[in-house]
Amino acid sequence: TNVTTVPTAAVRSGALGAINPVVRPYLDMYPLPNGRELSASIAEYTYEFNNPTRENFVQGRVDYTLSAADSIFARYTYDGADQDIPLGFAEFGTSSVSRNQFFTSEYKRILTPALLNTARFSHSRLRFEQLPVGPSTPDLAFSSGQDLIGVISVPGLTSLGGSANNPSSNNSFYWTFSDDVSYSRGRHLLKAGTLIEHLRTNKLTATNIRGTYTFASLATFLAGVPTRFVGVPAGAQLERVRPNTLFGFYMQDDFRATNRLTLNLGLRYEFYTLPREANGLDTALID
Repeated sequence: TNVTTVPTAAVRSGALGAINPVVRPYLDMYPLPNGRELSASIAEYTYEFNNPTRENFVQGRVDYTLSAADSIFARYTYDGADQDIPLGFAEFGTSSVSRNQFFTSEYKRILTPALLNTARFSHSRLRFEQLPVGPSTPDLAFSSGQDLIGVISVPGLTSLGGSANNPSSNNSFYWTFSDDVSYSRGRHLLKAGTLIEHLRTNKLTATNIRGTYTFASLATFLAGVPTRFVGVPAGAQLERVRPNTLFGFYMQDDFRATNRLTLNLGLRYEFYTLPREANGLDTALID
């Protein structure tokens, strides 16, 4: 149950003075009060809502032995979820969408009884988006090209129009290849490997893309005199694409010094590359 605050019936009838005809359609978007009056101009409106989260998870794996020395496997995972959250009033809210997919494959070959090579390839797609929910009213939209109103903020009233922080998205795409070699000889278990991972991140930040009007009081709202408007200029670039590639190498020796003592000795080196426009650097050392 959500308890909100809305204008009273008296305010809608002009108790605070004349109502600007431009404001009237937005005033009518506020629900009629169904609770107690908090003042002569503000009353409560209560409504019930459901907040379900639906998630589907599927995973499948195939293993196949090619020969006594060769084997492969492939695994696919899907995890998708949806959630609708009302913001302010039931007509407005945010729809969260999550769609994650993972694919992994591996080829393992026993070169000799003491030498093993393992190669892997994987691809992951992680998608998370938050989308605005509301009645389609392009004639009342604050910004051209939008079919939903932005946010109206009036002291004492619950904000009208949902959230100013959507649509937004943070989507990542990974391509990863790795190869590992292990060799056993006497008291030594030697390992070496390499990893190459390319990541592309697509991030959309559209705060105030539909605009936000702020009013000093309920009376100035009814008169149509805002104190502030925050919006996004037409043609603004709101999406950022950030690719980078990670390279990693390691060598390791698990040396069994005694039956009760094993030394793990190794060296790891990692670095990644960034496009010059991302931060002015081509390569950065991270480990």
